[in-house]
Amino acid sequence: MVVIFFFDKKEIEMITQKSFISATLLLLTLCILVGMISVFPCMAADTGITMEGAQIRTEGVQGLRFVAKIEKSKFELVMGENANFGILLIPQSSADIGEKITKDTEKVSVSPAKNTLTQEVVEKMDLIYDPDYVYFTAVLLEIPGEFYGTEILARAYVNNGGNYTYSNQLARSVKFVADKILENENASEKEKNCATRVLEIYKRIGDDILINAANLFEKFNGEYESSPLQNTYHRLKVDKKLNVAYLGGSVTSGVGLSSADQNTKSWRGLTTAWLRESFPSATIRETNAAIGGTGSVFGAYRAMDDLKLTDEEYKPDLLFVEFAINDKYDSPSDPADYVSDVKAYMETIVRTVRKYSPYCDIIFCFTTDKDMLATEYPTLKAHMAVANTYGIPTISLGARLVTEEGLTHSNWNTSGFFDSWKQADGSMYYDIVHPSAAGYAKYGSYVIEYLRDEFFGKAIDPKLYSAQAMPAASHGALDSPERYFFNDAKGKTSGFNLTEDNGLSSKGYLTAGSTGAKVSFTFTGTGLQLWTYAKKEATTVKVTVDGVSKTYNIQRNSANHKAYRVASDLELKEHTVTIEVVSVSSSYPFELRALMVEGDPNFEGVTFKSVN
Repeated sequence: MVVIFFFDKKEIEMITQKSFISATLLLLTLCILVGMISVFPCMAADTGITMEGAQIRTEGVQGLRFVAKIEKSKFELVMGENANFGILLIPQSSADIGEKITKDTEKVSVSPAKNTLTQEVVEKMDLIYDPDYVYFTAVLLEIPGEFYGTEILARAYVNNGGNYTYSNQLARSVKFVADKILENENASEKEKNCATRVLEIYKRIGDDILINAANLFEKFNGEYESSPLQNTYHRLKVDKKLNVAYLGGSVTSGVGLSSADQNTKSWRGLTTAWLRESFPSATIRETNAAIGGTGSVFGAYRAMDDLKLTDEEYKPDLLFVEFAINDKYDSPSDPADYVSDVKAYMETIVRTVRKYSPYCDIIFCFTTDKDMLATEYPTLKAHMAVANTYGIPTISLGARLVTEEGLTHSNWNTSGFFDSWKQADGSMYYDIVHPSAAGYAKYGSYVIEYLRDEFFGKAIDPKLYSAQAMPAASHGALDSPERYFFNDAKGKTSGFNLTEDNGLSSKGYLTAGSTGAKVSFTFTGTGLQLWTYAKKEATTVKVTVDGVSKTYNIQRNSANHKAYRVASDLELKEHTVTIEVVSVSSSYPFELRALMVEGDPNFEGVTFKSVN
């Protein structure tokens, strides 16, 4: 079945047509229509029905749009569900040469105009609105690059009691319209860039073969291109469902935007929206596994749970990972000293995902801050090293924005770090690292551009679906990392309060505002880290592992998540651990968020011991 949409201003309605083509036919909403350039067809000979022209879309998924109008006084027009007028569509290669298409043409799509266009919409198409006419459209989306040269025939019709009247016939391709845009001296820069990109893809891929209407946009006689998103494309085009997940820090969460906007205007929200818009026949589910202030050390231990890797229904098919800038903040005074750790944590994430979701495609995204600007800072390079080892594509969001906007340390216009969160006029950032709404829009556009080029700029075989390669670990990946909350410690600690919440980092954590607080437990594994929420005011804790004690100052310049390794290279057996608060400020209670254990492939949890 083919889904055809017609729209009235911002409203989209859907009707179902007979089997015609596998590409999705739909009309775009006004709010996302930009940069359309009309071409000029021949006028119909006094029938009162006219095909106005064809246009291409300059943003999002490529679209070829046909516009028609009918003179109201010449026909009895039935509007709405049972509209008696609309547009016929068919590939030119499926029609008899020289013949005009009609409703009786074999395999033609008869698409009633369920909705019509308002004056505002018509004028936004750069057309002159005539109130004596009814305007309506149809758009063909998801056109792969190898079919940019395919001409589609379009002809409007009116059915009055079984008597059909037809408009002139229009034949247009994406390439034809792109050529016309470049010939138009009034075209905007955005329109010209879009047209240039279309023609570059067309030049690289070439003309399509002769095809028929029953399988338009499916046949391909050339060589398919490889893509790091091959499995994602298969899931979208064949399985018609995709689980997309985001693992990262506050820039992935959307910090800097209002709570209401974080899921829609962040680069994450914009990316998911684009996927849904571009593949409307696919069911797309998002997993937001972003936690502000966390880097890859936390991601390595929480990937299993937060990405739902053991859930066959929800485990990711496409995963975005964004930790490079937070890894820089987690570094000691010299980030270069942390590079080997970052490589190990990032490799751990990749190997964990590929173990439990072997068909998942992964993309690393890199952001920046006021100090790093467009540089390849040490922790970013560590991410790149892992990406190169595992064949993972990367997208440099921060460096590109900085370069395009000409940002420097001196002109980085913000309202101050975590100050009022008010955007300075023209600023791409709210503070030293979090984008403004405009900055997030830029970040999102870079990700979307990459996805668009992969999915619509390449000839990808939709049938190919294969497990990802898993080379031998070479960056020190952790063995069997697990995160464990403190819910089971209820009633067994001394001086700690247990908070049970539903946040990704607060499902069961301990707080203590006075000295002497104590928690004790046993675990099986080879290593242990404490997940703390460190404050400016230091807390001193004594950690005893199998009778050997060591003190740690839990502190961070700005309050945020911080990991402390308290055990490594242990024998794989049961170990006993006691954590005791030695000093703490009542104004800045110590927060122990979780335990991060590694080394036990059969990990079943932590056993808390009563210390009351």
